[in-house]
Amino acid sequence: PEKVNAGARQDLLNRIQIFNLNNMTFQVSFIDSNPSVTFRVTEDIYAQVIRTLQETRTRNLVALRNAIRKRLEPMAFNMTSSPDPRASLRPQLLREELADVRTQLRALSSQYTEEHPLITELREREKVLLRWLDSAPRGGPSPSSEQGNAFTEDPSGASARDSFNDLTRKLDYLNIALESDKAQQEDFYSLQEPPVYPKAPLWPKPALFALWGLAGGLIASLFLAALRNYFDRSALHVDGLAERLGVPLLGGLPVFPGRRLST
Repeated sequence: PEKVNAGARQDLLNRIQIFNLNNMTFQVSFIDSNPSVTFRVTEDIYAQVIRTLQETRTRNLVALRNAIRKRLEPMAFNMTSSPDPRASLRPQLLREELADVRTQLRALSSQYTEEHPLITELREREKVLLRWLDSAPRGGPSPSSEQGNAFTEDPSGASARDSFNDLTRKLDYLNIALESDKAQQEDFYSLQEPPVYPKAPLWPKPALFALWGLAGGLIASLFLAALRNYFDRSALHVDGLAERLGVPLLGGLPVFPGRRLST
């Protein structure tokens, strides 16, 4: 049941401790009564933390790349007669982007259905890229000769061209960074110290318990001795007193119950 699962998850989270050593270094630990379980789970936690950080970095780069693409699309329609300047200047960029979109589609299709928003958005992007590639000229002039004719001349053409070229360069850099991350993700996050097998429990500590037991026994013994000495009245008994003093006991005065005489 979900209630039981929620309790188990909360218990698991309570056993995980994260210590922030500085802004870039963290120490993660896991507490359990079984040292083998502690070691294996700690390894899994370290691996999951690194994988989550890598995925977060990749998502941020992809989100930035998509934002630049969306910014380039209206600029492309306004600055050229073709759907996208890259279709005539650098069609290889469109092919690489199309391959990247299809790679994402294959990865997401194994987990989600076609109605998922991410898959729907990628399908639309795939159609746009295919349409732009179909409209690209076959065997036209080289990119260097076409670049001067790709943009329309208007009063704002210079600044628009500069913005477009700058965003295109940034898009190329992001694509290079994403390709580099796929091959060398371990360069960004690494383990300074691998998890160690616990040799002794954190709690209870036998030495500390032995010290507490010794101190508690000593205090209790002294308290009981003082208490017994306080309530012990054996020296006031006539038999014990005669034996201690070494004198014979002649007898005891009888106690007669009666009325108390008043003067």
